[in-house]
Amino acid sequence: MTQAAALADAQGLGLGRLVVSWVQGQADRRTPRRVYLPALQRLVADVDALFAEVTGGRGRLSFCLSQFTAAEPPGRRCISLAQADLFLADPDRYILAGPEYMLERSDGVHLKPRSALYLGALHGRAIARKLSGEGWQPLHMVRAKVMGAAVVVTFAGGVGPLAADDGPAFQPDTGVGVRKLAHLGFGLQAPGQPGLALVGATVTGPREVRLDLSGPLTEGKALVTLGFPDGIGHPEGFVLGNPDSARGGATTLRTVGEPAPGLGLRLHDWALQQVITPGFAA
Repeated sequence: MTQAAALADAQGLGLGRLVVSWVQGQADRRTPRRVYLPALQRLVADVDALFAEVTGGRGRLSFCLSQFTAAEPPGRRCISLAQADLFLADPDRYILAGPEYMLERSDGVHLKPRSALYLGALHGRAIARKLSGEGWQPLHMVRAKVMGAAVVVTFAGGVGPLAADDGPAFQPDTGVGVRKLAHLGFGLQAPGQPGLALVGATVTGPREVRLDLSGPLTEGKALVTLGFPDGIGHPEGFVLGNPDSARGGATTLRTVGEPAPGLGLRLHDWALQQVITPGFAA
């Protein structure tokens, strides 16, 4: 940072902004959510403080991350949810480009070059829209309302209307694909009603999905999960062009997306892995 500031000064320029793209999580996959989140917040605060020091308080930090795909132990949801927490707690401060579960890996963990290009395009678009003042949010759940034997989930963010991914299982030109999942990747946890089950999920609007249940959900402790299907574990991503080889978290819910000029790509915004507590209709 000191060298960058000196170089800018030598050219008669001001070092005004530092943009960090953060792609990390595998090494900490066993770290509890309550530990990883404050550690990540401290990291951002430390980098922000260092940048302010070398720029005399003139510089501003933009921190962009993408959501790690839950790996092991099986079913663990710590890192991915902590990363979503970071954005949801302060969407003005942090940029969340979206999830990574749809990207092909060379070994189940590390991205292949074309997948890294796709992820870089997602980061670049999110950063550009945020810095231009246009604003950016990833596709994420904002509300879930119980209506008898159904739960209506409302989304925000992303570009274009929602779509269940009914395209080819794998797109070789982009390295993008998702294995087939029941109910778009949604799940229901209702400990007080052990016989209650999720039986269907349907896109019913540009930012709305209806979850059909086997019976009415009564008031009590319940959770709607997205992106944490049964059997979740390791490897996080798919290999050899076969999305069925992945065992990480995933959904088959995305937006119709938009083209990326100059890259020959169409960028879809895939839904974040999240857990939300549903409310009840008045």
